[in-house]
Amino acid sequence: ERDRAVIFIDSWHDGPWAEQKGWNAYFHLEDLEAYHSELLAAGVQIMRDPEETNYGMLEMEVMDPDGNVICFGQELAS
Repeated sequence: ERDRAVIFIDSWHDGPWAEQKGWNAYFHLEDLEAYHSELLAAGVQIMRDPEETNYGMLEMEVMDPDGNVICFGQELAS
């Protein structure tokens, strides 16, 4: 259970985005490092460890059991 969540989910079946190799879902979190630790302890497959982006986010990517890539992000203080 989390206090707040902002969720973006996309599904593309045709057109130029259908072959895109990107995220299937994006979740904004308030404490990405803590969640990263929880996922590691649970044995979740981490695709990309937390790293700062050039657009002001701290992000990580995981793969779910169905092969979907899910990105988790936290806004960095400006």
